[in-house]
Amino acid sequence: MKRTLQLLIIFIASLNCAVAATGTFEAQVDRNRLSLNETLTLQLTADSDASGEPDVTPLAADFDLLNRGESTMTSIINGAMSHTRQWTLELAPKRSGQLTIPPLALGAMHSDSIAITVTETADDSADKPVFMEASTDTLTPYVQQVVDYEVRMYFQDQPPRASLTEPTVDGATVERVGEDRSEETFINGRRYAVIERHYRLIPQRSGQLLIQSPRLDTVIPAPRAARQRDPFADFDQAFGNFLQNLPSSGRRVIERAADVTLTVRAQPAGSGVNWLPATSLQLSDEWTPSPPLFRVGEPVTRTLTITATGVTAAQLPDLSMGTVDGMQIYADQAQPENLPGTTAAALKRMKIALVPTRAGTLTLPEIRLLWWNTVSDTPQVAVIPARMVEVTGAPAAVNPPAPPVVAAVPEVAAPMPKVVEKPVVAVTPQAELFSGWWQWLALLFGLLWLGTLAWWWRERRGKVTPKLPPTETTSRHKSLSQINKRIEVACLAADARAAQTALLEWALARWPQQPPRGLVELGLRWNDAESAAVLAALDRAIYAPAEMAWNGAAVWSVLSVQLARSEANPARVNDPLPPLYPLN
Repeated sequence: MKRTLQLLIIFIASLNCAVAATGTFEAQVDRNRLSLNETLTLQLTADSDASGEPDVTPLAADFDLLNRGESTMTSIINGAMSHTRQWTLELAPKRSGQLTIPPLALGAMHSDSIAITVTETADDSADKPVFMEASTDTLTPYVQQVVDYEVRMYFQDQPPRASLTEPTVDGATVERVGEDRSEETFINGRRYAVIERHYRLIPQRSGQLLIQSPRLDTVIPAPRAARQRDPFADFDQAFGNFLQNLPSSGRRVIERAADVTLTVRAQPAGSGVNWLPATSLQLSDEWTPSPPLFRVGEPVTRTLTITATGVTAAQLPDLSMGTVDGMQIYADQAQPENLPGTTAAALKRMKIALVPTRAGTLTLPEIRLLWWNTVSDTPQVAVIPARMVEVTGAPAAVNPPAPPVVAAVPEVAAPMPKVVEKPVVAVTPQAELFSGWWQWLALLFGLLWLGTLAWWWRERRGKVTPKLPPTETTSRHKSLSQINKRIEVACLAADARAAQTALLEWALARWPQQPPRGLVELGLRWNDAESAAVLAALDRAIYAPAEMAWNGAAVWSVLSVQLARSEANPARVNDPLPPLYPLN
């Protein structure tokens, strides 16, 4: 009997604990009927020590959660302590009609569902202090066509505060563009302040797309406050609107514009691989230098530009010149740019270096870009016509005149024999004897003068002349050797641009009077097929993409031999053309 009583007491205590642990979880609203631009307050209450937070994610189907607060209360009744947790949620309906606040969960507890009736707002905009409009520049765009989505907010009175969410659409990208623009307008005799905001929308798939309007959360000043003068207006003016952020009386309003449905069309058949819908598009090219002058081995830069409206810079494709026989083509990285303004417009520049490898007439092929005109709804082709260019040969090296030719002029014009013959013809016997002594005396003084001149030349040669030529030769050899080392380091490090710079510096030191203007001309100067091929590969590597490898070690194995050969024969230039003034 005693054991049975103990079990009964334990069962009753466990039942009380279970009831206390279970508790209650209730949901209440401040009203069950409201218009679409109004809000309601949902209050969730748990009268136990329940832990955790209620799951309010089911509300997102029909309501926007604007604000959320939480409070805890403790009370003692007849010596018994109880705790109550309360959550206050401010909700805005997303649509009109019969809505339901679904059961919400807090741990193992669930609240009851609540029915809500949402009515449409008044259609007469003149009776509304705040309303919104939304529109697009087209309702039937193509896939990947830029759509301008515009939202306009109308206010009869300046609101104390207002905020606007972003529009949402499944299957398209949305981006805000530009700054808000404001203006004033009159509707049915009432003045409205208008704020305009633009978005750029690009559909990514065909079919029906629904653009859900952004939500405007604002406060409408109370009618009495709007009619009466603000007693703190003078304080605001004196202290820089210090009170503008303080809470103001008024009614909170949630406004939405009507949703917009787009019917997105698929890409038309036969519109090309690079699908490009635009309202206008132009192709152009520029040359540097202008007009272009084509010579073998000398680069000429051609800049291709795409200018289009109704597209973004990311949508513009790259252009290609293809291949040209007798010309090396190196394309630089393209430079896309979005132009400012609410209307989509962009351009894309591509720089292309053209290096002729032979003289003659070359044909640059035409450049075509297929695009779709969304205004006329027809395919269009932008074309840069083909162009024929004349390429001249590389300029020949000009050697200075040979020194012996200039030195021979004084010897031919010397009149010494004729001057001596004239006095000899008129000499008498006595004068002949006198002249004989004079000749010996002149010979003596001449020998002394020649001896003095020889001594002076020997002294000058011993002090000055031996120093100059060795110094110039040694300095030049040292400079070429230092540059040689930089070429080797650049090649072994696979640094194509550093190798190009060092090679051109070596060429300047090797031929200071007329250095080669590029790697192609340096190959022609060497007149060596293997070296020319290596230099052409180096030239291509400079303009090639970064991921393309360049075998600098193999290049150095060829260049080292050619550089040593050129330094060992300083008098040999290896020009492909004979010298202008031959020595023989």
